[in-house]
Amino acid sequence: MTRRRRRAAGRRWDMVEDAFDLFLDAMANTLGVIMFIALMVVLFAAPPKPPAPATPRVPSSEAAQVAELLERLAALESELEQLPPQGDPELVARMVALEAELQEVRDALARTLQATAEAADALRDTRRLTRETDARTRGLEARRQEVERRTAALGQSSSFVRLSRFRQDERRPVLLLVSAQGVERAEPVPGETTIRPGGRHIFAIETNEQALMALPELLRGTAPSTHRLEVGVWDDAFAAYKRLERTLVEAGYDLNPLPVPTGKALEAGASGIQ
Repeated sequence: MTRRRRRAAGRRWDMVEDAFDLFLDAMANTLGVIMFIALMVVLFAAPPKPPAPATPRVPSSEAAQVAELLERLAALESELEQLPPQGDPELVARMVALEAELQEVRDALARTLQATAEAADALRDTRRLTRETDARTRGLEARRQEVERRTAALGQSSSFVRLSRFRQDERRPVLLLVSAQGVERAEPVPGETTIRPGGRHIFAIETNEQALMALPELLRGTAPSTHRLEVGVWDDAFAAYKRLERTLVEAGYDLNPLPVPTGKALEAGASGIQ
């Protein structure tokens, strides 16, 4: 009787263990299926990752700063994607701060690109102005060379002084005095032995234009065909005389320059003065 009871109890215990194993297998399989389904949902339902922003083309001088800003921007976006959209207030506040910092980085990048574009525009303007300045410089250089050429030609022509043999020339003499004060027309008085500059209408001839403007008054009532010019030149007025000489020669007059030492007087009758 006792053995039968023991055998019956052993069978019941084996049956309980088999049922418990089947229950655990069923729960494990069910949990595996649920986890597999959840994994598939997460993988296929996750939003696509946004493409990486294109790297803007900037000059080499700004490349390091732009690269640093882009690297910081990528790091912030990666950190932002890992944060939950809602939940912990501390995480939400951190996400807001990261978004603000991200916006600052974007603004800094935009300012950098804007500054780079403005620098490129300024460089183009500078190059354009440089080309225009070079063109003007070449034009001025050409004009300077032309002026020098004409000045040299005029200098060569004015270096030729027409000397008239007054004793053989029947034209009336006209006496001009060139001193440090300027040029004046002198009218010798019969019996006057010396002639000094000053006391008459004096014209300044510091430039070629002034010498040209003085001619009408100096040569009033004269003509190259009827008058000859005698020019008393003091040593301290040689440069002024050369300007006057050029103008008179171009006007067709014959000249007889009479050098006079500074401080001395032009003597009447000397060098052909009558």
